[in-house]
Amino acid sequence: MSQLSGTGDHVVADIADVPILVVRGGNDGRLRGFINACRHRAGPLATCDGRGAKALRCHYHGWTYGLDGALKAATEMQEPADFDTH
Repeated sequence: MSQLSGTGDHVVADIADVPILVVRGGNDGRLRGFINACRHRAGPLATCDGRGAKALRCHYHGWTYGLDGALKAATEMQEPADFDTH
């Protein structure tokens, strides 16, 4: 657990050929696990273990997620009125 002791600390792994991201996040400091893929084009949100991330960002198109996994920003998606960021 020392790898994930601070807010924004994260580890990446493959489990049964599925890319996984575990991050200590948000205001509650809980550990959260996600599939390590952007919901836009499935690019990885993290490519290596890290510390102190403020957000998770796909390097392909810049979609940004909070440490709770919620989509915070989706570049070039402000136009569609029905685009759901939640």
